[in-house]
Amino acid sequence: MKKLKNLKTSRTLGRLFDFHQIMLNEHLYMLYQGMITHEIMRAFLSVFKFMIKSLISKKRKALRKATIIMIECLQNVAMHGANEKNKKLNRHPSIFLFGTSGNKYVIETGNLIRHGEITRLETRLDDLNKLDRKSLKSLYKGKLSKTSISKKGGAGLGLINVAILSGEDLEFNFKKINKSYSFFSLRIKIANN
Repeated sequence: MKKLKNLKTSRTLGRLFDFHQIMLNEHLYMLYQGMITHEIMRAFLSVFKFMIKSLISKKRKALRKATIIMIECLQNVAMHGANEKNKKLNRHPSIFLFGTSGNKYVIETGNLIRHGEITRLETRLDDLNKLDRKSLKSLYKGKLSKTSISKKGGAGLGLINVAILSGEDLEFNFKKINKSYSFFSLRIKIANN
């Protein structure tokens, strides 16, 4: 029986090494899966700032953009993610990752979303992707002057700000989980130059 336990432990540890290799090969520097709270966001911010300064870049402008985008994304997951509000949905926890691809930072988030919210979000993301930087800034200023704070605590400016700062299309996907929920994935690229 002891050999079987050791074999199981060996497989588990082998998977950990395989996962480590994937993270190295894919240039993933930070990965978190679980509930996203304000305390976790503060901890991320501390780790994130240190990590970028010491491991990846000395370019302050790219660091500032990546930090603001990370905060916006984590706030979106905390405020709008269905699994953040319903503890029964913990089989599909939220996820956050940070890495690089070429000369770009990559931030990805994933969380559950109710099917009824997909069309509105997909339309909004498609609309943002169609706008150039000048149009995005104009949209941001217009919303800023006309928008009030919603019940969830947002003003609808987060995704616009992310689109402006990244300068890239926002990549996204919805994967159906069950009759009520889908998993929403969002990828943001930020030029590191």
